[in-house]
Amino acid sequence: MHDELPVDIFRRIVAFSTTSRSILDLWRLNESAQHQVSKEVKKLSKKAPIRLDIQRFFRENNPFELEFYEIGDAEQKRRFHEKIRELARLLEQILEISGEFQIDNLTAEALGFQAEHDEQFMDRAPFMLQKKMMYILSKFNSSEISISTVFMRPSRVIRTFRNRFDTITALDLGNVKALSSLNLRSKVFPALVNLEKLAWSHANHTYLRKIPNKEKLRVLDVTCHIVGRPEWREFEFLQEFTSLERFYLGFTVPNKPTRFEMDILLNLYQSIWKFKMAPKNEQLLRNLPKIKELGFWNSPEKIFQLISKHSLSIDTLTFGSLSQNMTKLCSFDSILDSFFKFEQAEDLQPPEIGHLNMNLHAMPAVGLDYYLPNVMNYVNKLPCLKSVSLFVRCIFHAQMTSSWSLESNREKSSRRRPIFESNYTHFTFHSEGLCGRIIPVGSKGVAIIRTAEAPKKDRPFVQFAPAPADALAASAYVTPAGTLTITMSVFFGTPLKKYYFSQ
Repeated sequence: MHDELPVDIFRRIVAFSTTSRSILDLWRLNESAQHQVSKEVKKLSKKAPIRLDIQRFFRENNPFELEFYEIGDAEQKRRFHEKIRELARLLEQILEISGEFQIDNLTAEALGFQAEHDEQFMDRAPFMLQKKMMYILSKFNSSEISISTVFMRPSRVIRTFRNRFDTITALDLGNVKALSSLNLRSKVFPALVNLEKLAWSHANHTYLRKIPNKEKLRVLDVTCHIVGRPEWREFEFLQEFTSLERFYLGFTVPNKPTRFEMDILLNLYQSIWKFKMAPKNEQLLRNLPKIKELGFWNSPEKIFQLISKHSLSIDTLTFGSLSQNMTKLCSFDSILDSFFKFEQAEDLQPPEIGHLNMNLHAMPAVGLDYYLPNVMNYVNKLPCLKSVSLFVRCIFHAQMTSSWSLESNREKSSRRRPIFESNYTHFTFHSEGLCGRIIPVGSKGVAIIRTAEAPKKDRPFVQFAPAPADALAASAYVTPAGTLTITMSVFFGTPLKKYYFSQ
């Protein structure tokens, strides 16, 4: 190798190849190459394990190849399990080089299979393959752990790192249920002394109390599964996470919930953010001085007052969360109520929010021509905004029965039209579901979106009249069942002054 390629150049090639399959090709060259690869990997992993993204590593030839996984399809099940076996063989080869790799993105999607709703419903790997994956993963020095149930049972995943709980800095439990066999409350959580990030989409809030050194956590993303009728005081421990920089708190929604069940969840959620908590006798948000990214399952009615009152500078504020089954969306009504409460407050400065993400669903019998103008009217009064992202899922056959536009005070010609006096330069809008009249489309089902100076009846569904733009992209799609999906993204060199939504 020394005669063919200088060592320093070879080391550079190794450094660029550690996250791809090329590292395996270099390892197989000869003994001299193996020595240099081992030496360079050891050097690169001295401070922290080398991050190995499974999606990039496994599907580097075609990262866009993805297929939906259909339950009951025996042939697809066989191919999926064969992909897991192939991954196991590749990881074994990586172990020959070093165990100082951080395994990231270990999911079914990384192997090219997208779950219809959730990975927990996909066919799990056979028993012996689970044991093999368990052995392989236990050899890697990963300080960040995520659980995907398609590779092995959650209890086996936990056993892969049971001897080094104190080294774990990030834990993603996914949709794992709080089963007693996992020993989360008795053994796992109490031993996570260096935990900095926790994500759990089916959390038991009583388990979270067992986390030691709560002041070390910087990221907490939990969706709690509420059983019975707990009191809001059971969540007072949340104020102990004083170093949080990113925080999302949500609740799971029962299947076909009754009005009574939803009232319990909504009232509990509002109370957590509303009342003062012992022992400091302060509201929860007051105890999060370092918070930069804040997310809500349902909008607290006084959230904008609290942000302004406590002089918080929020980089990203998110309402609702996107998931495969669309069960974590925030309601239009709750965010409108929060804006209305803030408008009624006196002597308060507008909240300092940099990026606003709204993932919302419509309510029955209320048209989007009511929701959208009112929400955007309040949004455009926030002076510090840099970007706005709006996802709307239309249910109950919500209709947008009339056109509307956003205009500045100077151009304002109707009291009904909302004021547009904001300075943000990035606006993203995605609408999904039965959101208006069905557009007649061609055989491919694609409706063209055009820019326009003013809304006209003969124009398509969505129209824009922006200031000079650097880029504008929009698309609409009508499914055979008549469901309309619209997506647009606008990037402006100067602030957006006017845009139209029209039939």
